[in-house]
Amino acid sequence: MDERPHQGDTEVVGREIFLDLLDRLPQAVLLLEDDGRIRHWSAGATALFGYPASEMVGQSVERLLSPPRSTAGETARLLAHARAGGEMHDLETDRLTRDGRVLTVLLTQTPIRGADGAHVGVLQVLTDITEHRRLLRQLERQVHQLSIVKEIGEALHGTMNGNEVLHLILVGATAGPGLRFNRAFLLLADETGSRLEGRLAIGPSDGGEAQRIWQELSQQPMTLQQMLSRYEGSLAETNRPLNDLVRGLSLPLEPPGPLMAKAISSARAVVLPARDPAEDERMLAGRLGTPSFALALLSARGRVIGALLADNAITGRDIHPEDLEMLQLLAATASIAIDNSRLYAELARRLSHLEAAQDEARRSQRAVRRAERLSAIGEMAATVAHDIRNPLVAIGGFARALLADTGQDDPRRGPLEVIVEEVIRLEGIVTKVLDEARPISPAGRAVQVNRLLEEAAKLLDRELADARVAVRLQLDPGVPSIVADSDRLFEMVLNLVRNAIEAMPEGGTLTIATLPLADQVEIRFGDTGTGIPEPIRERIFSPFFTTKPEGSGLGLSVARQVVVEHGGRIGVDSVVGSGSTFTVTLPTGIEADHGQAARS
Repeated sequence: MDERPHQGDTEVVGREIFLDLLDRLPQAVLLLEDDGRIRHWSAGATALFGYPASEMVGQSVERLLSPPRSTAGETARLLAHARAGGEMHDLETDRLTRDGRVLTVLLTQTPIRGADGAHVGVLQVLTDITEHRRLLRQLERQVHQLSIVKEIGEALHGTMNGNEVLHLILVGATAGPGLRFNRAFLLLADETGSRLEGRLAIGPSDGGEAQRIWQELSQQPMTLQQMLSRYEGSLAETNRPLNDLVRGLSLPLEPPGPLMAKAISSARAVVLPARDPAEDERMLAGRLGTPSFALALLSARGRVIGALLADNAITGRDIHPEDLEMLQLLAATASIAIDNSRLYAELARRLSHLEAAQDEARRSQRAVRRAERLSAIGEMAATVAHDIRNPLVAIGGFARALLADTGQDDPRRGPLEVIVEEVIRLEGIVTKVLDEARPISPAGRAVQVNRLLEEAAKLLDRELADARVAVRLQLDPGVPSIVADSDRLFEMVLNLVRNAIEAMPEGGTLTIATLPLADQVEIRFGDTGTGIPEPIRERIFSPFFTTKPEGSGLGLSVARQVVVEHGGRIGVDSVVGSGSTFTVTLPTGIEADHGQAARS
């Protein structure tokens, strides 16, 4: 008796073993007829798609395709590829489950041929990569989010300008390549830290404006970096209604209201109004004109320094958890940038104060050196008075006596006149030296500044005419009287006017103007002369300094001394070739520091 199995029995056993092996695979395995009907449905396919084998065997594989895939003729293309002898490896596509979920799968297929080599069907293996793809998309989204925050962060760290920092934060929150909110609002803590006050906003006011802006951007698309680099100093003026709105916002911090308390306790960006919203949440949403908004606090060094609000009031798009993650990342970066810009501004302010203190110290040092020089001049003046003035008086007296006894035709008359004139000039120099060395305490009484200037101009009328200098008086009638020594002020005015005459050897115009200030009077003497070169400008008030061959170098020094005696200030602005303007500022009530002539 022949116990060997028949060939047909062997084929049956082999097919059953093969199908059993397919059922043991974790992937979904389908054997398809040439027309796409399912011949075998593995246990893995049941686990993946939810259909039992009894329901799917004999059905078309089209049942698993989504409408877009079916319409595109995917099954027909795959079957045709298999008939042509082609294999398919790791084709990414999607399939529908019994409960309507769409799965992302990798499809691998190979053609099946009979013993005679004829094509009889297709073997398809489908691997579910839905979760893998979800994780990959999440990773890609996170990488994209971090790249956006990185770009914004780089732009923020590239500036210490406080207004520019605020601009960059708002652009990052609303730009299409950025966080893509419709509108963004910045609130910053006030000086006391007890309230958040609206500071700046960006975004369209309504749908019409949004359509116009988005259309312009679509015609000239820009990257986030390009948008960030286009800083507009007048951002607050780009949308007045929106910025008027934000400047009217105020939220309590100490103690915080329910809205702020919720944001502080969450320590993350939140969507408001939440379930069972507090009254202040509803009111803020109403003020913004939106059903919901996102809020992220700005914190630095353990304290709240502001808040970033954003909404989609124009498009109505929901605010998703990933939007909150991005807003929180931006808020963290923005907090550091705002705090850094404030620290930089404070550092700049302190440096400015330090530089001012250093300038004051240098001025004090110059004043001390001037005081020392004046002290030396005082000693020298005493010696001059003792050793020169008496002989000078004698010489002058004898010269005048000889001149009186000399006839007009006497050849000795000319030299005697020169002697008398020079003695008079020397006596004047000695007198000025003594005045410089011994400051006179001004006798305080009411002086009408405008009238004094008019009298001085009238007295010097001939001198001005001979020098071809025209005088323009621009005297403000509102200038009050001041408490001063009129004789000393008159001397100061004469010295400044004569200095102006000497600065205009070819003639010109002298403008004398007055201006009332708070508790002060300002007098300006402006000439159209040669001007004062920068290198010597600081030395012109020093005793005996002069650039004129016939000058004594005491005119401006005495003028400055008079101003200081009256508790005032004197300065000069000059342009070489155009002229100089000396500005004298005097208090209306004298607070003179007599005897401290060096102080300015």
